[in-house]
Amino acid sequence: FITMSHHQKQYLHNKWGVSLNKIHVIPISFGAAFQAKPKKPNANVIKIISAFRMCWEKNIDGNLRTVKQLKEKGCAVQYDIYGDGPDSGQVMYLIDKYKLSDCVTYHGKIENTKLKEQLPQYDFFLQLSHSEALPTSVVEAQSFGVPAIVSNSDGLPEAIINDESGYCVPAHDAKTAAEYMAALWKDENKYFKFSEAAIKNSHNKFTNECEAYALCQLYINI
Repeated sequence: FITMSHHQKQYLHNKWGVSLNKIHVIPISFGAAFQAKPKKPNANVIKIISAFRMCWEKNIDGNLRTVKQLKEKGCAVQYDIYGDGPDSGQVMYLIDKYKLSDCVTYHGKIENTKLKEQLPQYDFFLQLSHSEALPTSVVEAQSFGVPAIVSNSDGLPEAIINDESGYCVPAHDAKTAAEYMAALWKDENKYFKFSEAAIKNSHNKFTNECEAYALCQLYINI
């Protein structure tokens, strides 16, 4: 069995009784390694992006409450949401409920190549999922030097280096997520170090080359 995260491995063992020595963790890759430069935060507005399937697992409410918290702190914020799915109507409802139409835009589905072109302009990637294997989008964002704010659910913590390339918080804790973002955005030097760490984390662990090598080693060992 091949899983994308150690959390999945443990779940497969605990839930279905599969022997641990038959389960191998090989994380998904974001693509080929490339030359990425660390970045500084935008000067006047906190730019945040999310890209995921619109369903209950992704905690749409928690993501939007984080932006609400930032707005209540007096921060200028821009939040762009990409993706489609069965709960896309919830996005529009919650934007209205939390009075965020002035700073949140729901764009719907986008091609992955176009998403990657836009990622470098953002300050943070936000994903406070209730359940997650190991999200490619979080790894992709880091590959461009964009720190990720994620929940501590399932395999999500394995996608970042907490307190180095991003922050990990409980899925329900929008207040802490907002505090982390605001503080890091205001500290240009610290943000630059996080951006450096994000690039290093993704390019050292989650490239095509890393995935291919791990697969080859698995076949050789078998």
